[in-house]
Amino acid sequence: MKLHIIPFKYEYHTPFVISRERRTHQEALFIGLEIEDIIGWGELTTNSYYNVFCKDAQLLIESLRSKIEAICLDHPQSLYLKWKELFTSNSFIRCAFDEASWDLYGKSKGKSTASILGLNPEVNIASCYTLGIGSNSNVLDKIIERPWSIYKMKMGKQVDIHLLEEIREITNAELYIDANAAWTFVDAIGLIPKIAQQGVSLIEQPLPVELNNEMKNLKGRFRTPFIADESFNDISDLSLCRDLFDGINVKLQKIGGISPAFELIQKAKKNDLKIMIGCMTESSVGLSAAAQLVSLADFADLDSMLLIKNDPADGVKLDSDNIMLSNLDGNGVVVDF
Repeated sequence: MKLHIIPFKYEYHTPFVISRERRTHQEALFIGLEIEDIIGWGELTTNSYYNVFCKDAQLLIESLRSKIEAICLDHPQSLYLKWKELFTSNSFIRCAFDEASWDLYGKSKGKSTASILGLNPEVNIASCYTLGIGSNSNVLDKIIERPWSIYKMKMGKQVDIHLLEEIREITNAELYIDANAAWTFVDAIGLIPKIAQQGVSLIEQPLPVELNNEMKNLKGRFRTPFIADESFNDISDLSLCRDLFDGINVKLQKIGGISPAFELIQKAKKNDLKIMIGCMTESSVGLSAAAQLVSLADFADLDSMLLIKNDPADGVKLDSDNIMLSNLDGNGVVVDF
């Protein structure tokens, strides 16, 4: 198995702002696994919140090149055990190798990842379009520029209810709110009734991860569904999230890839948790991999390729009303490096 490692930098169309940071670009690392001139691709990105940096990841992967290249192609769920052994403490790296494994395996078998998993590649679910924190005029301009059926709004500690009212004057689109753990319990108690009046469909991670007792109290007070993101990182968090939230945001890089995410989603559904398939800032490589699972989702947030100028790949497509998987084999992605 031949290993390819390609560093890359995404440039945002406009600065992307959430409660804890402002970004103009995003570092990424593409992993290619090649056998007999067939290459499968996966992706990981720098994420300071989770202490993952592409430069460090590249050095670690390079140090294990000989072990990686000695591995033979197998079913991705078997290969995942090898990636887990090599990269025990870094789910982002495991994700990139797992995505590449599924892409390579599917291409070698002439099938899509979704079909190998027994899932329907024809989905009927829309991805939200994410609006970063900005001035009211900037947010409204973005909505006018890109009419969409669902918007996901990033909201920090300062929440402008008037902005939601202004949004409602120009669109009836569904609204998700993502606080990225920025609110206090007192903030949330005051804000949520006002937000609910504007027809918000769900609220993602309103409180910091250390406020679990308060989160349980919050869930008991309101009917608006709460989705865990920062509070949900792997399968060990399921029982906690079942008590504190109504659903979980499944991001492949945090979970470790398609293989563990597929297993996790089955267990989450048995625990009556709603499923959002989400993303970091990823290109069509990572998004096309995540989209293979989207038929299992109640909500989708797979729009990050629309936020960057220089997507180096082509795969899953979005319009306002639907997610359209590529009809190519594997994860359905073509790269241009």
